[in-house]
Formats: sequence, C-alpha cells, structure tokens
Amino acid sequence: MYKNLNAAVLGVSGRQSELIELALTYGFRGMDVNMTELLKRAESRGTDWAARFIRSANNSSNFDAGGFDLPICWQKSADVFNTDMEKMDAMLELCSIMGITRCQTAVCATNDEMPYHEYFEAARERLGQIGERLATKNIKMGLELQSAPSQREVGQHQFIYQAEAILTLIEMVGADNVGLALDTWFWRVGEGGLDQLSELDGKRFISVRLADLPASADPSTVEIDQRALPGESGSIDFPALMRMLSEKEFDGPVTVYAKPGAIEGTRDKIVQKAGAIIDDMWREGGLNRAGKVADVAPVTPVEEPIEPEVDAEAEADPVEAKA
Repeated sequence: MYKNLNAAVLGVSGRQSELIELALTYGFRGMDVNMTELLKRAESRGTDWAARFIRSANNSSNFDAGGFDLPICWQKSADVFNTDMEKMDAMLELCSIMGITRCQTAVCATNDEMPYHEYFEAARERLGQIGERLATKNIKMGLELQSAPSQREVGQHQFIYQAEAILTLIEMVGADNVGLALDTWFWRVGEGGLDQLSELDGKRFISVRLADLPASADPSTVEIDQRALPGESGSIDFPALMRMLSEKEFDGPVTVYAKPGAIEGTRDKIVQKAGAIIDDMWREGGLNRAGKVADVAPVTPVEEPIEPEVDAEAEADPVEAKA
C-alpha cells in the first residue's frame, strides 16, 4: 500500500502540476484525479494533453494516479445508465494513457427507482457490466458504503447502508476486479468492524480512505460533515487496521479523507501533516515507511572476551531493524 493524496478533500487547490509537486515533496506516491475534469480537457485538447502531468510524473518519479470517482450514473434510470456507458471508451483510453488502475463508486443508501430486492438485482447487473468493461484495461473498481443517517432519508426506497450488506453486494457481483473501497468513517457508522474486514481477501480491498468520528459522536445521529482526522478520537484502531491491510498484502492507495479544514495552514503544511498522519499510523502498527511489516533482524548474542580477573557478562550487539 502507498500514501495517496486527495488535495480537494483537504481544501488544497492548485494546478495539477503544483499538486503533484506538493505530493512528491512530502512523500506521497499517488494522487486522486478528477476524471470528469480530465475528460473535459481530453475532449477539448486531446488525451495526450490531458494526461501529460501524471504521465510525466510516473515516468520520472514512479508517481501514480491513485484513483478516481467513477463518473457513471449506474444508480439512476436505465436510459441515464446506458448513455453514460457509451462514454466509457474515452474514459478507458485516458486511464490507459495515464496508467490508472483503480476507481471507486458510492453505493447510495436509498434510491427512487424500485424496492430493495429488485434494485439489488439491478445494481448487481449494472456493476457487473461496468466491472467487465473496466477489466479490459485492468482497472479495479471499489464499492463505497454510504451510511450517514442523513443519507438514508433522501430517497423513496431504502437500500444498502450497513457494512455487511455491501460485502454481500460485492460477493454477488462476482467480478474479480470489483471489491471494497473502504472509507473508515462510513464503515464505522455502518456498524462495520475490523472483524469483518479481517475475513475479507486482501485482493478485495481496492482503496482506503481514512477519517475518524469525533469522540462525542453517536453513530446513529452523526452528521456527514463530522469527519475528524484519523486517530483524533480513538474510536477506530487505525494502527491495527494498517497492519492488517499490510499483512493481507493490500497494494492500493491510503488517503487521509477528513472534512475540508480539518488541517489548517498553508498548502505545504496541510499536505505535510496529512503525510505525517499516515506515517505515524504505520509506525504505530509496526510498519515501515513503505507500509510493510517491519523486518526486524534477530539479535544474536555475542560473547565478549573476559579480561583476566574480571567477571564480565556477555553483551549483545545491537542490530537495527531494516526499513
């Protein structure tokens, strides 16, 4: 897994080249991109022009586009869905040029189309179609839970808002490249725990977004804008989560995803702090700066020679842990 930056959610703005430079300066290996905006640029000036900064950073610094929010309205009418699917070719071409291999889509807690069981089948079929198209370019898609109480009140029919239910949907879609886009805030509000995540195959984790609940927040009434910095309240064991993901060989992006304004200061200060938060969680979870379980070399006792008439104990030479 690797440190990933989403500048917009942190309230950081700038040209793409500036944001890439910020990310590289503070140790990020990836950055989320706005696919809708990139498609507009590609349409007006060509895909090569739209992709030039990410491609250049990837070639020179092994820097990746961490992922993007899928601009396909699969949760609306069949007509809207089919129209959006016709735009997939342009998106896939851009992903191929930029080397993008991950995306995610929110699964809304309600819908206006049909009752739960009918809608579940429609969702399963449409997500399967999208996954099949994405697989042609080796792109993985993560499904993100939407569990905030306010999100359950906006539609005519109730749909998925609990952790267990979205895992069922992923299983029923049945595509190898469709898995979980884990947002820790939504997961906690949706009654999800580490135990459920520990049972999930590592390949099913597509991306990880980190946010905490305020210490005083009640998951049954918490507001969507109450997204605290990870580790701020202690309601989620982030170091344990990070270690579990590393042990499962999760190789995707890890992104600080608190509410805008959660980190104050200049652009540099904000990005630096976001990177430091991930570094701290990895260290506390026993991981190195690459997000891997620290490989600690065994300490072999070495006896020191005993000087005449001196009763000295054997001491071990210190051996540093490998980074």
